[in-house]
Amino acid sequence: MPPLIVLLQVVAQGRDDLDLGTFDPAAFEWALKAGLGPLLYHTSRNNRKIDSFVRQYSTLLGADLTARVLTGVLLDALDEILAASTELTRNITLLKGVSLCRRHYPEPHHRTMGDIDLLVPPELRPKLESLLKDLGYSQQSEYPEEFYTTHHHSMPFFHPEKRVWVELHVSLFSRAATVANDRVFSREHVETQIRASTRRDLPANYLSDELNIVYICSHWAESFNRVRGLIPMLDILYILKNRGATFDWDKALASLEGSVASSHLYLMLSFLERHNLVSVPSEVLQKLSRLQKILNHANRVILYRLLNTYFIKGESFTSIASESNISILWKTLLMPSSPVINLLRVPWHLLFPPTNAQHMNPIFQLHRIRSAMGIDRKSG
Repeated sequence: MPPLIVLLQVVAQGRDDLDLGTFDPAAFEWALKAGLGPLLYHTSRNNRKIDSFVRQYSTLLGADLTARVLTGVLLDALDEILAASTELTRNITLLKGVSLCRRHYPEPHHRTMGDIDLLVPPELRPKLESLLKDLGYSQQSEYPEEFYTTHHHSMPFFHPEKRVWVELHVSLFSRAATVANDRVFSREHVETQIRASTRRDLPANYLSDELNIVYICSHWAESFNRVRGLIPMLDILYILKNRGATFDWDKALASLEGSVASSHLYLMLSFLERHNLVSVPSEVLQKLSRLQKILNHANRVILYRLLNTYFIKGESFTSIASESNISILWKTLLMPSSPVINLLRVPWHLLFPPTNAQHMNPIFQLHRIRSAMGIDRKSG
Protein backbone atom coordinates (compact mmCIF):
# COMPACT_ATOMS: atom_id res chain seq x y z
CA MET A 1 0.00 0.00 0.00
CA PRO A 2 1.42 3.47 -0.88
CA PRO A 3 2.80 5.24 2.22
CA LEU A 4 0.63 8.33 1.61
CA ILE A 5 -2.51 6.19 1.72
CA VAL A 6 -1.29 4.70 5.01
CA LEU A 7 -0.84 8.23 6.37
CA LEU A 8 -4.33 9.29 5.26
CA GLN A 9 -5.84 6.16 6.80
CA VAL A 10 -4.11 6.94 10.11
CA VAL A 11 -5.57 10.47 9.90
CA ALA A 12 -9.03 9.09 9.16
CA GLN A 13 -8.78 6.76 12.16
CA GLY A 14 -7.55 9.53 14.47
CA ARG A 15 -4.37 7.63 15.38
CA ASP A 16 -0.94 8.96 16.31
CA ASP A 17 1.14 5.78 16.03
CA LEU A 18 2.17 5.87 12.38
CA ASP A 19 5.39 3.94 11.81
CA LEU A 20 7.86 6.17 9.93
CA GLY A 21 9.41 2.97 8.59
CA THR A 22 6.44 2.85 6.23
CA PHE A 23 8.02 5.72 4.29
CA ASP A 24 10.98 5.09 2.03
CA PRO A 25 13.14 8.17 1.30
CA ALA A 26 11.22 9.06 -1.88
CA ALA A 27 7.82 8.85 -0.17
CA PHE A 28 9.11 10.83 2.81
CA GLU A 29 10.38 13.63 0.57
CA TRP A 30 7.12 13.63 -1.38
CA ALA A 31 5.06 14.00 1.82
CA LEU A 32 7.16 17.03 2.78
CA LYS A 33 6.87 18.57 -0.68
CA ALA A 34 3.10 18.05 -0.68
CA GLY A 35 2.78 20.04 2.55
CA LEU A 36 2.14 17.07 4.84
CA GLY A 37 5.20 17.44 7.09
CA PRO A 38 3.28 18.79 10.13
CA LEU A 39 0.64 16.09 9.73
CA LEU A 40 3.28 13.37 9.44
CA TYR A 41 4.92 14.70 12.60
CA HIS A 42 1.55 14.72 14.44
CA THR A 43 0.43 11.24 13.38
CA SER A 44 3.76 9.57 14.25
CA ARG A 45 4.38 11.26 17.60
CA ASN A 46 3.72 8.08 19.60
CA ASN A 47 5.61 5.69 17.34
CA ARG A 48 8.75 7.42 16.17
CA LYS A 49 11.42 4.88 17.17
CA ILE A 50 13.79 7.83 17.48
CA ASP A 51 16.93 5.70 17.41
CA SER A 52 16.02 4.38 13.98
CA PHE A 53 14.51 7.54 12.50
CA VAL A 54 16.42 10.39 14.12
CA ARG A 55 16.95 12.19 10.80
CA GLN A 56 13.29 11.92 9.81
CA TYR A 57 12.20 13.02 13.27
CA SER A 58 14.46 16.06 13.13
CA THR A 59 13.20 16.99 9.66
CA LEU A 60 9.56 16.63 10.68
CA LEU A 61 10.10 18.68 13.82
CA GLY A 62 11.55 21.44 11.65
CA ALA A 63 8.59 21.23 9.24
CA ASP A 64 6.15 21.38 12.16
CA LEU A 65 7.81 24.41 13.77
CA THR A 66 8.05 26.22 10.42
CA ALA A 67 4.37 25.59 9.71
CA ARG A 68 3.43 26.85 13.19
CA VAL A 69 5.26 30.12 12.58
CA LEU A 70 3.94 30.67 9.05
CA THR A 71 0.36 29.80 10.01
CA GLY A 72 0.60 32.07 13.04
CA VAL A 73 1.70 34.97 10.84
CA LEU A 74 -1.21 34.37 8.45
CA LEU A 75 -3.81 34.16 11.21
CA ASP A 76 -2.43 37.25 12.95
CA ALA A 77 -2.67 39.10 9.63
CA LEU A 78 -6.26 37.88 9.28
CA ASP A 79 -7.12 39.17 12.75
CA GLU A 80 -5.63 42.55 11.89
CA ILE A 81 -7.80 42.77 8.77
CA LEU A 82 -10.94 41.75 10.65
CA ALA A 83 -10.24 44.23 13.44
CA ALA A 84 -9.55 47.16 11.10
CA SER A 85 -13.23 47.72 10.28
CA THR A 86 -15.74 45.46 12.00
CA GLU A 87 -18.65 47.03 10.13
CA LEU A 88 -17.03 46.12 6.82
CA THR A 89 -15.60 42.78 7.83
CA ARG A 90 -18.89 41.40 9.12
CA ASN A 91 -19.59 40.94 5.38
CA ILE A 92 -16.39 38.94 4.83
CA THR A 93 -16.57 35.15 4.41
CA LEU A 94 -13.43 33.11 5.04
CA LEU A 95 -12.52 30.60 2.32
CA LYS A 96 -10.25 27.57 2.01
CA GLY A 97 -7.42 27.19 4.55
CA VAL A 98 -8.22 30.13 6.84
CA SER A 99 -11.80 28.87 7.09
CA LEU A 100 -10.95 25.21 7.74
CA CYS A 101 -7.72 25.19 9.76
CA ARG A 102 -9.32 26.06 13.12
CA ARG A 103 -12.71 24.45 12.66
CA HIS A 104 -11.71 21.03 11.36
CA TYR A 105 -7.97 20.35 11.77
CA PRO A 106 -6.45 19.14 15.07
CA GLU A 107 -4.18 22.20 15.02
CA PRO A 108 -4.33 25.11 12.56
CA HIS A 109 -0.83 24.61 11.18
CA HIS A 110 -1.65 21.06 10.08
CA ARG A 111 -3.53 22.69 7.21
CA THR A 112 -0.68 24.27 5.28
CA MET A 113 -1.65 27.29 3.17
CA GLY A 114 -0.01 30.05 1.20
CA ASP A 115 -2.44 32.93 1.44
CA ILE A 116 -5.63 34.36 2.93
CA ASP A 117 -8.73 33.90 0.77
CA LEU A 118 -11.71 36.14 1.51
CA LEU A 119 -15.12 36.32 -0.18
CA VAL A 120 -16.78 39.76 -0.24
CA PRO A 121 -19.87 41.20 -1.96
CA PRO A 122 -18.79 42.89 -5.24
CA GLU A 123 -20.08 46.25 -4.09
CA LEU A 124 -17.84 46.17 -1.01
CA ARG A 125 -14.64 45.06 -2.72
CA PRO A 126 -13.35 48.64 -3.40
CA LYS A 127 -13.70 49.53 0.29
CA LEU A 128 -11.87 46.40 1.43
CA GLU A 129 -9.16 46.96 -1.17
CA SER A 130 -8.69 50.46 0.22
CA LEU A 131 -8.55 49.03 3.74
CA LEU A 132 -5.81 46.57 2.76
CA LYS A 133 -3.77 49.36 1.19
CA ASP A 134 -4.10 51.35 4.42
CA LEU A 135 -2.71 48.30 6.27
CA GLY A 136 0.39 48.24 4.07
CA TYR A 137 -0.65 45.81 1.35
CA SER A 138 -0.02 46.45 -2.34
CA GLN A 139 -1.24 44.60 -5.40
CA GLN A 140 1.23 42.41 -7.27
CA SER A 141 0.87 39.84 -10.03
CA GLU A 142 2.61 38.38 -13.05
CA TYR A 143 -0.62 39.01 -14.96
CA PRO A 144 -1.65 42.44 -16.26
CA GLU A 145 -4.39 44.41 -14.54
CA GLU A 146 -6.78 43.72 -17.45
CA PHE A 147 -6.69 40.01 -16.62
CA TYR A 148 -8.55 40.66 -13.37
CA THR A 149 -11.40 42.73 -14.80
CA THR A 150 -13.39 39.54 -15.48
CA HIS A 151 -11.68 37.33 -12.88
CA HIS A 152 -13.38 36.07 -9.72
CA HIS A 153 -10.85 37.80 -7.47
CA SER A 154 -8.95 41.06 -7.73
CA MET A 155 -5.20 41.26 -8.23
CA PRO A 156 -3.60 39.64 -5.14
CA PHE A 157 -2.42 41.85 -2.28
CA PHE A 158 0.99 41.39 -0.68
CA HIS A 159 2.42 42.76 2.56
CA PRO A 160 6.23 43.13 2.14
CA GLU A 161 7.04 42.93 5.86
CA LYS A 162 4.62 40.18 6.89
CA ARG A 163 5.20 38.30 3.62
CA VAL A 164 1.46 37.61 3.51
CA TRP A 165 -0.71 37.32 0.40
CA VAL A 166 -4.43 38.12 0.39
CA GLU A 167 -6.98 37.40 -2.34
CA LEU A 168 -10.37 39.16 -2.38
CA HIS A 169 -12.96 37.01 -4.13
CA VAL A 170 -16.29 38.34 -5.38
CA SER A 171 -17.43 34.86 -6.46
CA LEU A 172 -16.21 31.33 -5.94
CA PHE A 173 -15.18 30.76 -9.57
CA SER A 174 -14.26 32.78 -12.63
CA ARG A 175 -16.53 32.93 -15.65
CA ALA A 176 -14.12 30.65 -17.52
CA ALA A 177 -14.52 27.79 -15.05
CA THR A 178 -16.52 24.77 -16.18
CA VAL A 179 -18.71 25.16 -13.07
CA ALA A 180 -19.32 28.90 -13.60
CA ASN A 181 -22.98 28.38 -14.47
CA ASP A 182 -23.75 25.77 -11.81
CA ARG A 183 -26.61 26.90 -9.61
CA VAL A 184 -24.81 25.64 -6.51
CA PHE A 185 -22.18 28.38 -6.96
CA SER A 186 -24.56 31.19 -7.88
CA ARG A 187 -24.43 34.25 -5.65
CA GLU A 188 -28.03 33.65 -4.56
CA HIS A 189 -27.33 30.13 -3.37
CA VAL A 190 -23.96 30.93 -1.82
CA GLU A 191 -25.52 33.69 0.29
CA THR A 192 -27.90 31.13 1.81
CA GLN A 193 -24.90 28.99 2.82
CA ILE A 194 -22.90 31.66 4.65
CA ARG A 195 -22.77 31.01 8.37
CA ALA A 196 -22.20 33.85 10.81
CA SER A 197 -19.40 33.30 13.28
CA THR A 198 -16.70 35.14 15.20
CA ARG A 199 -12.95 34.85 15.58
CA ARG A 200 -11.56 36.39 18.77
CA ASP A 201 -14.83 38.32 19.14
CA LEU A 202 -14.57 39.61 15.56
CA PRO A 203 -16.95 38.73 12.69
CA ALA A 204 -15.60 35.82 10.67
CA ASN A 205 -18.16 34.10 8.48
CA TYR A 206 -17.65 30.81 6.68
CA LEU A 207 -19.42 28.60 4.15
CA SER A 208 -21.57 25.74 5.37
CA ASP A 209 -19.75 22.40 5.33
CA GLU A 210 -22.35 21.10 2.87
CA LEU A 211 -21.43 23.75 0.30
CA ASN A 212 -17.77 23.70 1.25
CA ILE A 213 -17.18 20.10 0.20
CA VAL A 214 -18.67 20.82 -3.23
CA TYR A 215 -16.58 24.00 -3.54
CA ILE A 216 -13.38 22.25 -2.46
CA CYS A 217 -13.89 19.38 -4.91
CA SER A 218 -14.63 21.65 -7.88
CA HIS A 219 -11.73 23.96 -7.10
CA TRP A 220 -9.52 20.85 -6.90
CA ALA A 221 -10.85 19.39 -10.16
CA GLU A 222 -10.62 22.59 -12.21
CA SER A 223 -6.85 22.22 -12.54
CA PHE A 224 -4.31 19.43 -12.15
CA ASN A 225 -2.05 20.52 -9.29
CA ARG A 226 0.31 17.66 -8.49
CA VAL A 227 2.01 19.28 -5.47
CA ARG A 228 -1.08 20.74 -3.76
CA GLY A 229 -3.54 18.06 -4.85
CA LEU A 230 -3.51 16.17 -1.54
CA ILE A 231 -4.55 19.15 0.60
CA PRO A 232 -8.16 19.24 -0.69
CA MET A 233 -8.41 15.50 -0.01
CA LEU A 234 -7.44 16.18 3.59
CA ASP A 235 -10.01 18.99 3.79
CA ILE A 236 -12.78 16.61 2.73
CA LEU A 237 -11.50 13.86 5.00
CA TYR A 238 -11.48 16.12 8.06
CA ILE A 239 -14.84 17.74 7.36
CA LEU A 240 -16.61 14.40 7.00
CA LYS A 241 -14.69 12.85 9.90
CA ASN A 242 -15.58 15.68 12.27
CA ARG A 243 -19.19 16.05 11.20
CA GLY A 244 -19.93 12.33 11.11
CA ALA A 245 -23.65 11.56 11.20
CA THR A 246 -24.54 15.26 11.51
CA PHE A 247 -23.40 15.99 7.96
CA ASP A 248 -26.50 16.76 5.86
CA TRP A 249 -26.04 14.88 2.59
CA ASP A 250 -29.49 15.88 1.34
CA LYS A 251 -28.54 19.53 1.66
CA ALA A 252 -25.15 18.95 0.01
CA LEU A 253 -26.73 17.28 -3.01
CA ALA A 254 -29.85 19.44 -3.23
CA SER A 255 -28.49 21.95 -5.77
CA LEU A 256 -26.38 19.58 -7.89
CA GLU A 257 -29.00 18.53 -10.45
CA GLY A 258 -27.56 19.13 -13.92
CA SER A 259 -24.30 20.49 -12.51
CA VAL A 260 -20.69 19.92 -13.50
CA ALA A 261 -19.79 20.04 -9.81
CA SER A 262 -21.61 16.76 -9.18
CA SER A 263 -18.93 14.97 -11.24
CA HIS A 264 -16.14 16.61 -9.24
CA LEU A 265 -17.73 15.62 -5.95
CA TYR A 266 -18.34 12.09 -7.21
CA LEU A 267 -14.72 11.71 -8.35
CA MET A 268 -13.31 12.89 -5.03
CA LEU A 269 -15.66 10.91 -2.78
CA SER A 270 -15.44 7.70 -4.82
CA PHE A 271 -11.63 7.90 -4.81
CA LEU A 272 -11.46 8.46 -1.05
CA GLU A 273 -14.05 5.72 -0.44
CA ARG A 274 -12.04 3.39 -2.68
CA HIS A 275 -9.09 3.76 -0.29
CA ASN A 276 -11.23 3.48 2.87
CA LEU A 277 -10.53 7.09 3.83
CA VAL A 278 -14.12 8.28 4.22
CA SER A 279 -17.42 6.60 4.89
CA VAL A 280 -20.09 7.83 2.50
CA PRO A 281 -23.58 6.28 2.57
CA SER A 282 -23.98 4.02 -0.45
CA GLU A 283 -27.19 5.78 -1.44
CA VAL A 284 -25.29 9.09 -1.60
CA LEU A 285 -22.71 7.74 -4.04
CA GLN A 286 -25.47 6.10 -6.05
CA LYS A 287 -27.38 9.37 -6.28
CA LEU A 288 -24.22 11.27 -7.22
CA SER A 289 -23.51 8.67 -9.89
CA ARG A 290 -26.96 9.38 -11.37
CA LEU A 291 -26.65 13.16 -11.05
CA GLN A 292 -23.29 13.43 -12.78
CA LYS A 293 -23.08 12.95 -16.54
CA ILE A 294 -19.33 13.29 -17.21
CA LEU A 295 -17.73 10.14 -15.79
CA ASN A 296 -18.18 6.55 -16.86
CA HIS A 297 -16.17 3.55 -15.72
CA ALA A 298 -13.37 4.02 -18.28
CA ASN A 299 -12.92 7.72 -17.47
CA ARG A 300 -12.84 7.03 -13.75
CA VAL A 301 -10.22 4.30 -14.13
CA ILE A 302 -7.93 6.74 -15.97
CA LEU A 303 -8.52 9.55 -13.46
CA TYR A 304 -7.95 7.21 -10.51
CA ARG A 305 -4.68 6.14 -12.16
CA LEU A 306 -3.60 9.78 -12.46
CA LEU A 307 -4.48 10.44 -8.82
CA ASN A 308 -2.60 7.39 -7.58
CA THR A 309 0.43 8.05 -9.77
CA TYR A 310 0.95 11.78 -9.29
CA PHE A 311 -0.89 12.77 -6.09
CA ILE A 312 -0.44 9.67 -3.94
CA LYS A 313 2.90 8.28 -5.17
CA GLY A 314 4.27 11.67 -6.27
CA GLU A 315 5.89 10.27 -9.41
CA SER A 316 7.70 12.77 -11.61
CA PHE A 317 6.55 13.79 -15.06
CA THR A 318 8.39 12.52 -18.15
CA SER A 319 8.95 13.83 -21.66
CA ILE A 320 5.84 12.00 -22.92
CA ALA A 321 3.78 12.10 -19.73
CA SER A 322 4.68 15.75 -19.26
CA GLU A 323 2.94 18.07 -16.84
CA SER A 324 1.27 19.77 -19.79
CA ASN A 325 0.03 16.51 -21.34
CA ILE A 326 -1.24 15.10 -18.05
CA SER A 327 -3.07 18.37 -17.36
CA ILE A 328 -4.66 18.20 -20.81
CA LEU A 329 -5.73 14.59 -20.20
CA TRP A 330 -7.22 15.52 -16.80
CA LYS A 331 -9.13 18.55 -18.09
CA THR A 332 -10.38 16.78 -21.20
CA LEU A 333 -11.83 13.86 -19.24
CA LEU A 334 -13.60 16.35 -16.94
CA MET A 335 -15.06 18.55 -19.67
CA PRO A 336 -18.83 19.17 -19.37
CA SER A 337 -19.74 16.65 -22.06
CA SER A 338 -20.57 12.98 -22.39
CA PRO A 339 -17.83 10.61 -21.19
CA VAL A 340 -17.52 8.92 -24.59
CA ILE A 341 -17.03 12.23 -26.39
CA ASN A 342 -14.44 13.29 -23.81
CA LEU A 343 -12.50 10.06 -24.33
CA LEU A 344 -12.55 10.60 -28.09
CA ARG A 345 -11.30 14.17 -27.61
CA VAL A 346 -8.17 13.09 -25.72
CA PRO A 347 -5.86 12.27 -28.67
CA TRP A 348 -6.96 15.40 -30.55
CA HIS A 349 -6.36 17.64 -27.53
CA LEU A 350 -2.97 16.05 -26.89
CA LEU A 351 -1.96 16.72 -30.48
CA PHE A 352 -3.52 20.19 -30.60
CA PRO A 353 -3.70 21.66 -27.07
CA PRO A 354 -6.90 23.75 -27.00
CA THR A 355 -5.49 26.34 -24.60
CA ASN A 356 -2.42 27.10 -26.74
CA ALA A 357 -2.95 29.74 -29.43
CA GLN A 358 -0.22 28.12 -31.56
CA HIS A 359 -1.70 24.63 -31.46
CA MET A 360 -2.16 24.54 -35.26
CA ASN A 361 1.30 25.95 -35.98
CA PRO A 362 3.52 23.25 -37.63
CA ILE A 363 6.68 24.71 -36.07
CA PHE A 364 5.11 24.57 -32.62
CA GLN A 365 4.06 20.95 -33.18
CA LEU A 366 7.56 20.03 -34.42
CA HIS A 367 9.04 21.55 -31.27
CA ARG A 368 6.62 19.51 -29.12
CA ILE A 369 7.59 16.29 -30.92
CA ARG A 370 11.32 17.00 -30.57
CA SER A 371 10.86 17.80 -26.88
CA ALA A 372 8.89 14.58 -26.27
CA MET A 373 11.64 12.59 -27.99
CA GLY A 374 14.33 14.28 -25.91
CA ILE A 375 15.81 15.98 -28.94
CA ASP A 376 17.02 19.56 -28.64
CA ARG A 377 19.09 21.81 -30.85
CA LYS A 378 22.27 21.26 -28.85
CA SER A 379 22.13 17.49 -29.31
CA GLY A 380 21.70 18.15 -33.06
